[in-house]
Amino acid sequence: MGAFQHVDSERETIAGGDSASENQNLEAKLMWTRNDFSSCFGIYRNNPGCGNLQEKRIDMIEKGKKASVEYTVFLADGTQIDSNVGEAPLVVVVGSHQVFPALEEALLGLRAGDEKQVHLQPEQAYGPIVQEAFKEVDLDAVPDSFRYVGAVLGIQDPAGGVFPIRVHQINENKAVLDFNHPLAGQSLRFDMKVIEVR
Repeated sequence: MGAFQHVDSERETIAGGDSASENQNLEAKLMWTRNDFSSCFGIYRNNPGCGNLQEKRIDMIEKGKKASVEYTVFLADGTQIDSNVGEAPLVVVVGSHQVFPALEEALLGLRAGDEKQVHLQPEQAYGPIVQEAFKEVDLDAVPDSFRYVGAVLGIQDPAGGVFPIRVHQINENKAVLDFNHPLAGQSLRFDMKVIEVR
């Protein structure tokens, strides 16, 4: 209560001052403050006095900016499955869908040096396990050295990459292959650190 009384007493002193020049000075200060603040967000936002505001905006991750990111990926049980720590950071153009949308959203607003932990459900990562992705083929189509459950074959995709296929089941003359992504159905944790924003 005392703090409010102190503020009120100061307000009364200013409002009730006998000096017209004091009131004029106060109005001038208020007008300068309003003009200076608004110019940083209006047509005069390049005003040199707005440098600090501009710097804070420039180094913040927004859509269209490039962010260099260090990351480590874990399964739900804590098993580490990927990391680029100690290597070149991943450069992401935010909003270009280079990474999962949920990761892009998590990066927005961060600055160089910021760290963030993000948990992704299967639907936000490599998707759920799809039963239609299990295909039965003749066992002869599987090379001899891969004719066991859990074996991983690689086939080339149209983009020139290699897509892994897992041997799910083997019968007498048939094999069931799993075309789901190896991380389908998995919840993932990403530990990220922003190295640079530009």
